[in-house]
Amino acid sequence: MPESLPKSAPLKIGGFATWEPQIVTYLRFKGWFNIVNGTTKKPTATDLKAVTKDEQDAIDDWDDINQHAAGAITLALAPEEVAALRASLDTAVALWTAIKARHVTDKSVTRYNTWYEFFSLRLVPGETLNVFAGHAQEVMRCIQEHRPNSGYDIATQDSKLIVHAVLRRLSNDKSCKTLVATLLGDATKLANITSLRERLVTEDISHDTTPDLYGLKKSHHGVLLTSTAHTTTAGAGAATTNKPNDNKKERAKCTYEGCGGRHPTESCYKKIIADLKSRINDTSAATKSVRFNNSAHSAATTMTAAALSANAGSLTMARAQLPSFC
Repeated sequence: MPESLPKSAPLKIGGFATWEPQIVTYLRFKGWFNIVNGTTKKPTATDLKAVTKDEQDAIDDWDDINQHAAGAITLALAPEEVAALRASLDTAVALWTAIKARHVTDKSVTRYNTWYEFFSLRLVPGETLNVFAGHAQEVMRCIQEHRPNSGYDIATQDSKLIVHAVLRRLSNDKSCKTLVATLLGDATKLANITSLRERLVTEDISHDTTPDLYGLKKSHHGVLLTSTAHTTTAGAGAATTNKPNDNKKERAKCTYEGCGGRHPTESCYKKIIADLKSRINDTSAATKSVRFNNSAHSAATTMTAAALSANAGSLTMARAQLPSFC
């Protein structure tokens, strides 16, 4: 975007209140705004068959300004706005008229957008306090421009503030998106908080009667809850829970000597095989020990039996040498 253009956010839905004063200031600085808003009409020749040089120069100058202004305004639009206004991009007059019709014609929507922008004002990094205060003033000026010309007092202002506060909170609830869009299209329901509450009573009855249509479900205590609040991905089109990924763990690394794979140590096949071999070797060694012990035990038993037999023989010989008293 050329450096000479105002450094502001491109125009999007809901951003007209901030965008308009900045682009208007730029167009006035360039001397183009009176042509853009239709104040300075395109010059015409007195006689179309005999156009004078001065008349042709005036027509050409007007066309040049019209084209330059159209280009500047187009560069200050968001891509979706350019697509929506494509049929009016040829001239600045047609483009400006189309922008006003798109963003200002619906008074209810415009008032809601300006109040929403006013409540959403935040100090951005690098912005001075004085510039921030100036933005707040500009948005309030747009709010004032869209007020009714008569019958607007403090009581009306208070009622409107309540209405817009309710709408803003409802717009953040998925089950109320359609309701908010419907309300913004019906100015009578936004006239005051009483009219709005009458409409909300009807909506509450619909929620209670057919909760499925609004993505709601009833709890065991009869409380309406968002049905997708605690669901997880279950396939194509399933609702996903937007929870922080606190359970995400780093993949384990095997610590078994000579492995180092990306798996837990207790699941390492090298370790499992080595443990099995170790158990087999231990079992084999224990078996040999038992056999050795059994052989030694047999030899000892044989020697003991021989000793007992020799003792028995000695006793017999000794008994034979004893004198007989019979």
